[in-house]
Amino acid sequence: MNLFPTQTDSSADVIVQGHGSIVLFWPRTSIAKDWFTENVDVQQTWGEGIVVEPRYVSSIIEGLENAGLEVV
Repeated sequence: MNLFPTQTDSSADVIVQGHGSIVLFWPRTSIAKDWFTENVDVQQTWGEGIVVEPRYVSSIIEGLENAGLEVV
């Protein structure tokens, strides 16, 4: 598993990776980065990835998809 997605991995706006007790969101477009800035109180990051507790994942994915962003 590549912990640092690259542009060749997918054309998605956001890549989501589950790692047990944490989930990483990798916003890859400026629209996705802006969405996170406006909608999520980011407390912890891993490089450019956003660390999220699993209980918040479905709500964040729903919000991203409702905004028209592609999530993989």
